[in-house]
Amino acid sequence: MKYIFSTIFLSFALLLAVLPAQAAKLILKTDLETIQKNGGGKIEILLDSPDEKVNALGGELFVSSGQATLSDINDGQSIISAWLDQPVISNNGSLVFSGIIPGGFSGLYAANTPSVLPGLVLSFNIKSQAKGNVTLSFKNVQAYANQGESVKIITEPETLAINFDHLAENVNYQADDKVAPTDIDFSIIKMPDTKLGWVAIFSAQDSGSGIDHYEIQESLLSKPENDDWRKATSPVALQDQSRNKYVFIKAVDRSGNQKIVSLPPEPNTLNNLYYLAAGLIIILVTAAFVIYRFIKNKK
Repeated sequence: MKYIFSTIFLSFALLLAVLPAQAAKLILKTDLETIQKNGGGKIEILLDSPDEKVNALGGELFVSSGQATLSDINDGQSIISAWLDQPVISNNGSLVFSGIIPGGFSGLYAANTPSVLPGLVLSFNIKSQAKGNVTLSFKNVQAYANQGESVKIITEPETLAINFDHLAENVNYQADDKVAPTDIDFSIIKMPDTKLGWVAIFSAQDSGSGIDHYEIQESLLSKPENDDWRKATSPVALQDQSRNKYVFIKAVDRSGNQKIVSLPPEPNTLNNLYYLAAGLIIILVTAAFVIYRFIKNKK
């Protein structure tokens, strides 16, 4: 599936060692009693990998039996800081995710706790569509540990069985997130020996509901226009390859909060614009003066 096997994730897979590492577990955590009574609620996906540092993780969670819908993904507190593709609910209703953990993850340490704790990959909401049993299962799960070369880790994904007593109520399980994304890392570089040319590279963090998407705008003005945004994923080739324009990046989280950052044109191209504009003004003024003198002399 395209969401799981993006180019960067495949590059990890192509470097597999011969022997697999220790097993890692994907855990589904929820308040089962409450979720069954309410007809829905929040479920967390946790990664437990005490024996190996997991550097890349991807998979798909789906309703393998019963009738229920998955929604309201939240990756604001995720141990995955570099999503290859933002977690999404696919067209067939499954939850698809893949990302990289720079430095690796092998557990969280807490005070007065002898063993390491699993880390949060993401959370989501489930809503029943009918009373009865529902089972959630994983498929296409892949995890890698980087030890000089990428080593595939045996994964042990859990299943979760829920016996819904009621249909889902009209309850909003999404977190009340009013904080805009932070720590936006934004740069523009020229890709040598490729057709991409100038590209924008960007990423952001959002500890509330998580990043939903990014938008980009290029303008001769130093402020963005309201109606000129287009969605983008990093990296993205600039439309203006002359670098004469300001470039704006907008990070939007899953609650609709947004943050905008910008980079100016290249100094040399900006100066060229100033010189060009100044030259045009001089030419126009001179032409107007010549025409004025010509008309005046004919009178």
